[in-house]
Amino acid sequence: MSILGPRTLIAVLLAAPIQVAAQQIPSSEYVERRRALMERLPDGITLLHAEPRDKPESEPSFIQNASFSYFTGLNGVPNAILAIDGPRREVRLFVPPKPRAFGFPVDGVVPEASSTATLGLTQIVSWDSLIPYVRSRMRDGVKKLYVDEARRPGSTGVPQGMRPVAGDPVLWAQSLAAAFPDAEIASAVATLRELRFIKSRAEVDVLRDNARSTAVAVRAAMRAVTPGVRQRRVEMRAAQACIDAGAVGPSFWPWTMSGPNAHIPMLVRSVYSYDQLDRTMKSGETVRIDLGCANHGYGGDVGRTVPVSGTFTAGQREIWNLLIDAYRVGIKTMSPV
Repeated sequence: MSILGPRTLIAVLLAAPIQVAAQQIPSSEYVERRRALMERLPDGITLLHAEPRDKPESEPSFIQNASFSYFTGLNGVPNAILAIDGPRREVRLFVPPKPRAFGFPVDGVVPEASSTATLGLTQIVSWDSLIPYVRSRMRDGVKKLYVDEARRPGSTGVPQGMRPVAGDPVLWAQSLAAAFPDAEIASAVATLRELRFIKSRAEVDVLRDNARSTAVAVRAAMRAVTPGVRQRRVEMRAAQACIDAGAVGPSFWPWTMSGPNAHIPMLVRSVYSYDQLDRTMKSGETVRIDLGCANHGYGGDVGRTVPVSGTFTAGQREIWNLLIDAYRVGIKTMSPV
């Protein structure tokens, strides 16, 4: 998360327009991403699983698995499996049956075979053919199956020695190991991160648009910070501002942590708090605002610290300026490799 000086931040916010043209990653870029992955992992099949569940009703929108999205651009398809076959230089998409919501079949979600050429794939087939396909490739001599890992370690939901009941990447790797006991299940995370860390021109345009909408939301949240107001009210204003700025919504639920809640040991407890440590903000306190807007399959993330009263105390200002100085020193040391 980056920090800008107050004057720079205000200039960026005021310069941000509300309406911009929609950004889109061209299909040819996804083809190139898959080609690059096959070059780096030429000895096995990378199996990337889409988000394995429907949108929870508590979430503002369907959130696709990041790696699956990066290599397909299919941000609204659940349960599909992308097989990037390094030795054959082929890419297959294994799709599930038509999903059902509230008992009704949902059309237009699962790609049809007719979309194969448009998506730049070798084949789109039913996911029932996944096991025969992998077994056939293993008979051809392909023994390594590459999988993704979670962004950060998460709970498996059970004590050690029991099969996990949570953690999609762990469950996917174990499912593959059970189905193909002779295969080597290997991590592709280092290669995936290497590819995703380098942004194309189209991605930069998308990120800039997300930064624009996020800046609008930050400004709205800052304006909503007032003594006597609940943190939750500021969070709601930030989420609304993302939509008002043209995004699909927040990329994660905004954090507005005031007073003692802004201290790290308390802040991390909000993840397990039913009301997200909601409290009424008081004059003299500072508030840690952390938010981002989501659009085009990407999400923003910006953190700012603001005084509840609208003015920093002498001590708060000193700490703020020290932080800005350290930030600027860090920026000066950054350069292309």
